[in-house]
Amino acid sequence: MPLARALELLGGGGHLSLICESEQEESAALAPFLRLGLERGERCVYIAAEKRLARLRRLIPSRELDLEAAAKAGALRVAARPRDPDRLSRLLEEVFKEAREARAALRVVLDMQDGERSAEGLAVRERVLAQAAASGRFLLLCVYDRRRFEPRALLAALYAHPLVIHRGLLCQNFHYRPPEDLLRPEREVAWLLKNICDRERFVSAEGGAAGLAALPSGPWSGGCQDCLRRIAALEEAQRQLRQMEAAGALAGQIGAEFSNRLTLIMGYAEMLLRAPEGAETLREYAQQILRAARQAAALTERLQAFSRRQRVYAVPLDLNQVVERWLSGSQSAAGARLRLEFQPASGLWPVKADPGLLEQVLEDVLAVARSSLSAGHTITLRTENAELAAPPGELPPGRYVLLRLSHDGPSLDEAARGRLFQPVFTFRDGELVPALWGAEYVLRVHRGAILAEGPAQGGAQFTLYLPAHETAQSGPASKLE
Repeated sequence: MPLARALELLGGGGHLSLICESEQEESAALAPFLRLGLERGERCVYIAAEKRLARLRRLIPSRELDLEAAAKAGALRVAARPRDPDRLSRLLEEVFKEAREARAALRVVLDMQDGERSAEGLAVRERVLAQAAASGRFLLLCVYDRRRFEPRALLAALYAHPLVIHRGLLCQNFHYRPPEDLLRPEREVAWLLKNICDRERFVSAEGGAAGLAALPSGPWSGGCQDCLRRIAALEEAQRQLRQMEAAGALAGQIGAEFSNRLTLIMGYAEMLLRAPEGAETLREYAQQILRAARQAAALTERLQAFSRRQRVYAVPLDLNQVVERWLSGSQSAAGARLRLEFQPASGLWPVKADPGLLEQVLEDVLAVARSSLSAGHTITLRTENAELAAPPGELPPGRYVLLRLSHDGPSLDEAARGRLFQPVFTFRDGELVPALWGAEYVLRVHRGAILAEGPAQGGAQFTLYLPAHETAQSGPASKLE
């Protein structure tokens, strides 16, 4: 997978190696790796031998990433790498503790060019690093210059990393073996024999991939068994992706054809309404036709939006300004029977998002909230800064800007919350009410999330989570666990 896209998909933890053959190749991987961490509000650490620390500035020029500003803000730390593996382990524990106290995720770059270069010595060091990455749940990237290591030593490094970056690609290493296995020849022999048997069982089983069911399940330990299982999973994912793309194309075609027909229906209905003479019953029928056609047109617009692959034009934004601008045109959408109140937080951190898509999310959430309310109820919107140690879903810890939309109407039960995120549309009181699956998708594209809750005291609350932009360095924040 191309490196830039693959780095965005990486979760909060992992153990990677960068095998490079030039400074340009090293820079092309380090710059996006560190930039992405800083943009997400993570704590970044670069560890190298003292004589190589200044080399980072040459590898990543200021026009690509302002390392000085990041270091001054405390988001980037540069540290000298100890030669002793135990001291290296203590250093990693120290930086992980600092990141945890700051309620931030951690990513570490470890320059492996100097020091131990024997295969056995590298295996010992990689065992320490693998244990640290597994227990600390941080992202660790070990940098190896291929020109500075013997092939046998590089083999030990390659075997010890589940993920490998090389020539602009981030690849799963199906030959991965736990580092402790590399230090014990008898375990290496057992690993090889097991892979030979797994391969034979797979190719001799009827139905090819169906043979995977006969393979024992368990955590990923590398080798043939995991390779084949993951290949089968990737093939299934590709098949589902092709089905989704076909469904999107079909939705676009149906939407376009349906829209053409609706134009005719709405035109004739308006002509009936403007007719100077005619029975009042016919005029009433024409109004019903026009009402239904407008509902169908709204649904068609949603189908066409689903089928389009729109680009996201994300820019730094003040969420308060986005909400205020949206509210200025949405007071009528709330209806005269409901009240809309906005409580903006002062010193709100900026977010990086597409303003048009954010307004569409607000429209969808407002429509869902409004659909269950009667006259006299109040919808309240409130923004706030938050440092999240355990955010909802799969979001990494870090700084987020929250937008809470709540109302004092009927509470949301668990069944209703489950239906909210299904990809369906409903009409209520002649009005299209979308579900929140579209809003959830938009927020996921922005590396955020949406949470629907039914508080015990009644009412409902919808919370939108957006990661704070990298320029957010100060401002009041609520501490949420």
